[in-house]
Amino acid sequence: MKKILTLVLCLALSAFFFLPVIAEEDDRGNTEYDRVIDLADVLTDSEEEELLARADKLARDDEISYIIMTNDDNEGMSSEEYAMELYYYGDYDVGDGNGAIILYLNLDPSDRAWYYIPVDSYEKIFDDETREKMNDDIEADMRNGDYYEAFLSSIELVKDQYKNHGKLSVTDFLICLAVAVVIGLVVGGMRLTSCRKAMRVVAPVDAREYLVSDSFRLRDKKTYYLYSTVTRTEKQKSGGSSGGSSHGHSYSSSRRSL
Repeated sequence: MKKILTLVLCLALSAFFFLPVIAEEDDRGNTEYDRVIDLADVLTDSEEEELLARADKLARDDEISYIIMTNDDNEGMSSEEYAMELYYYGDYDVGDGNGAIILYLNLDPSDRAWYYIPVDSYEKIFDDETREKMNDDIEADMRNGDYYEAFLSSIELVKDQYKNHGKLSVTDFLICLAVAVVIGLVVGGMRLTSCRKAMRVVAPVDAREYLVSDSFRLRDKKTYYLYSTVTRTEKQKSGGSSGGSSHGHSYSSSRRSL
């Protein structure tokens, strides 16, 4: 909690001294605090500046609110709770949007993992399946300790997903087209076969003529079971999804352990 209070105090002092300048530079009227918070000190100064410049550009040019956080001490809170505390005091909304997506890297020995945490309106854009795919894309760098490269990749992943959300990709379009053609051929073939059968004139035959009277007798009747019990065991995973709310904001998260 001490880290959060210190950060909040610094943000408040910064706002007091520099708010007029920020207000002039941001034509949307939004106050922007650092979108890269490296409490675990895993980045060099130049790496942090580059990531911050890209995250700010994403917010300014594309109105996408993306925040990168690292920490090595959650101070008794869960990673989601700590991330949401920083988000709440940061005022990270851009444009007319409400919410953000957070990449939270936790190096606390009690929970060495990283999280994608979409907040409010970003939950629909970055759903469970999307977050798992994004985790897959940065997993190798994360596990190798190449956090800077992972963060760079994540910025592009977030941008692409935000812009392409709800759009049909070329591959998906071709798949849909192929499925439609196959369905059309099958339905057309069935219809043609039906028409051909309707054209044939067949003399009606009584179905009873095919039966041999008293030819079937049931002598024994038994019931056999292949299995007596079914046991299901849950498979343990290194990651998973969860959700909740904090300070009036809803959020969900996907975790991947280091």
